[in-house]
Amino acid sequence: EMGDDGVLHRDGERFEIAFVTSEGRDVKSREAAEAVQAQLAEVGIKANLEVMEWGAFLAEVASEGWADTWNLFTLGWSNLTGDSDYGLYSLFHSEPTPGEVNRMRYENAELDQVLDTGRQSADPDERLSAYARAHEILTDELPWVPIYQTNEIRVMKSHVTNYLNHPGEYYLRLQTIELTD
Repeated sequence: EMGDDGVLHRDGERFEIAFVTSEGRDVKSREAAEAVQAQLAEVGIKANLEVMEWGAFLAEVASEGWADTWNLFTLGWSNLTGDSDYGLYSLFHSEPTPGEVNRMRYENAELDQVLDTGRQSADPDERLSAYARAHEILTDELPWVPIYQTNEIRVMKSHVTNYLNHPGEYYLRLQTIELTD
């Protein structure tokens, strides 16, 4: 039930969550988190937002006990390779290999199975089927909610040629650029 303070209450307890985000890497992380905080307040959820410097934030959400402190965090991701394995396995498999980042500790045995199939198969149809099923599972369970996509605009002088924009938006590839007179 909504309290006089504008926050939902249940059994005398306020509906409050601990929310952490970063600044210093993604341009809009703080602003996006503040927008989410305001939207949660509109429905009676008090989100106590803490903003950390990027390095400290990354260490915090990578730590084993982060979920004991935080209920919610924001973090950006871009699939630089364009292959489903890169984005899905590393973010959602319950046993990510070193360097991969299932930061929310999400676990689903069926998802692990289809991600393993997709990763191990060289058959494009089998991979497509596996990753389609992975997307169905993630859509049903919604372990995280994408809240925005950046739209990067590149402007350069006319003597800069052969620039290829990467579909990952903010990944800047300079290998092909040429400077002409």
